[in-house]
Amino acid sequence: MLRLLCRFSSVFALLCYFSLPGVSVAAPGLSESGPVLPEMRLLDQTALAKVSRVLGTSLPRAYLIQPQPIYISGAHTEQRWGIYRPLALFSPRQQSMQALRLVARASLTASDGAHSTLQVTSQIQEIRPRDIALPAVRLADIRFSTKHPEPITVSILGTPQGLHYAVRNDWLVLDKGAEDKLVAGQRFALFQRAAPGAEIASGALMADLAVGRLVVELVYPGLSLARITASSQVIDNKVVLRALSDDTDAVSGSVLNESP
Repeated sequence: MLRLLCRFSSVFALLCYFSLPGVSVAAPGLSESGPVLPEMRLLDQTALAKVSRVLGTSLPRAYLIQPQPIYISGAHTEQRWGIYRPLALFSPRQQSMQALRLVARASLTASDGAHSTLQVTSQIQEIRPRDIALPAVRLADIRFSTKHPEPITVSILGTPQGLHYAVRNDWLVLDKGAEDKLVAGQRFALFQRAAPGAEIASGALMADLAVGRLVVELVYPGLSLARITASSQVIDNKVVLRALSDDTDAVSGSVLNESP
């Protein structure tokens, strides 16, 4: 029995150390001033072919699991870096976009013509050779705005991991972007449509059911990344999005508990 308990505690410790693919961590301060490292990003295929990659470390390990120096390709001057893991690929239009998830943060310590050295400062998951290294971006570069344009029809494509289900604090990929006048900071209510012809005991038709809310965080030309701020059930790509104004958001806040 003691041996089984020890084995279970070891497995539990490993699960706590590594962030599992289905578990979302808090977004890293998109309201900060200066460069930021978003938890999720989208990158088109042209830019993906030019990014720097993790070459490895001086230690012969396949996985890097503690803060330490790592090498990336190319010479660089940017000081703050994020190490990203490629996830699902989205191609709703002519241009394909690769979803990326932040697995570590690092700072530049040295650089020459062939490669640069980064010191890992914090980790969310293990780092692997060939992971993508991207410098921090300015809020202006991700089109961050709190202005709400005219409502447009927006649909959920799925999660960056390629899943069709999500819950509170998870990220979602939306099928609209800057070209459709969608802006970061815009909020949507999530509704589950009532079944056609469904009636309650009184004979009246059932209304659509409010199941959550989301906020658009990062906007790209044809797609966007949003985070679920409240949910009363699992969210899938059949959920209907309806734009929220500040007034309607304040009213709906009493129904669903929204994450900060």
